[in-house]
Amino acid sequence: MAEPRCGAQVTAVAGLRWSISAMNGSIGRLYKATGTDRPEALAIVTEAVWWVTLVEASIQRSSQAAYNHTLLSLGSADRRATEGTFIGLRFIRNWLGAHADPAHFIQPEHDDDGGEAPVVAWTWTLLPTPGLGTVSPRDRHADAVRYRDYCTYLARKPIGETMTSAVTFLADIPLT
Repeated sequence: MAEPRCGAQVTAVAGLRWSISAMNGSIGRLYKATGTDRPEALAIVTEAVWWVTLVEASIQRSSQAAYNHTLLSLGSADRRATEGTFIGLRFIRNWLGAHADPAHFIQPEHDDDGGEAPVVAWTWTLLPTPGLGTVSPRDRHADAVRYRDYCTYLARKPIGETMTSAVTFLADIPLT
């Protein structure tokens, strides 16, 4: 396979930067969402999950050394939490639509006055163990790991907290 030409690399970085911009836009919408329109709030959360996981995978592929260096610069507990957060987000992304309704993943919260709290204050729902019978045997172990990390690093935590930690980690990775 031929090495990519300089123009191809520049285009890939430009595409990644565009994806990062779109991810940041989705996170901005997440932080502005009030929760008064539940279907819209679910769509905003779903979009943010999709963009964060897409950008993380793209950076891993295009800047693997920088990704690994940034990950290894974290302490062991923070490193495991970062890895677990992304694995948990991939669990959500993979199960949305085909296996689960977005509303199953998200628990709306209320503010001190009993009204809807901002969407970033909503929490990820602790889901029952998914039935993996419909998943191919090859993918069962990976899905079980994703579910475990979802339960450990996302379930019962505020959506804004987990998304902010994921985006902050991605922002710390130098892009080449």
